Amino acid sequence: MKKKRLVSRRHRALRNIAIAVLVILLTRYVNLYSLTPMQAIEQAKERSGIFAPTEVVTYCEVPEMHRFHRLYMIENENTVALTNTVLQFIGWTTGSAFAVDCTEDRPVHCGAMALDRSRDNDGKHLAFYYGRVDSSSVERVEIVEIVLEKSLTYPEERFNYITDTINIPRSEWIERDGYYLFFHEMTEEDNPDAQHYVRCYDDADNLLYYEFINHHYSLSVAN
Repeated sequence: MKKKRLVSRRHRALRNIAIAVLVILLTRYVNLYSLTPMQAIEQAKERSGIFAPTEVVTYCEVPEMHRFHRLYMIENENTVALTNTVLQFIGWTTGSAFAVDCTEDRPVHCGAMALDRSRDNDGKHLAFYYGRVDSSSVERVEIVEIVLEKSLTYPEERFNYITDTINIPRSEWIERDGYYLFFHEMTEEDNPDAQHYVRCYDDADNLLYYEFINHHYSLSVAN
């Protein structure tokens, strides 16, 4: 009888350990993975402090990063953000929502994200420029890359060192609730010394506004 009781106790102990391990694995799964991309986006928003409801403006597949990698542009009245989702074997995973604050009174709000795979070293990366246009006078948005060669006496001199220019005309914008949003993808050369500015022009191609792109994010994907 003692031997049977010992076996029974051992069986219950092993069963309890197995249940505890299963609970830990399920908890980790719930925290890291989602059943749908929309659930993953909500997790990314919470991590980044975006608690107000948002809508998806557009998304694109990014197979260069991962076979099932998606990049979503979301927005609400105060924010424009990018967030990435990746479909793994057991669900959708994500990181953070890379947000641009749109509460200040400016004609344009712009952010940028650079994506690269850490195992690759081809000297290039994918770049995504995104934002919102709040002024009806703006007809064209321009992204300017600058690499300075020397110290400048006047700030305006920096535009003498433009190395690349990207035009995003109104025809490419997405209209939403009285304002416009833009989302532009391209391939860029890696250059840690490059600075990026956004400039706005009216219908006569007069420069209305420019600013340094402070919201510039980088994301490296291992696989």
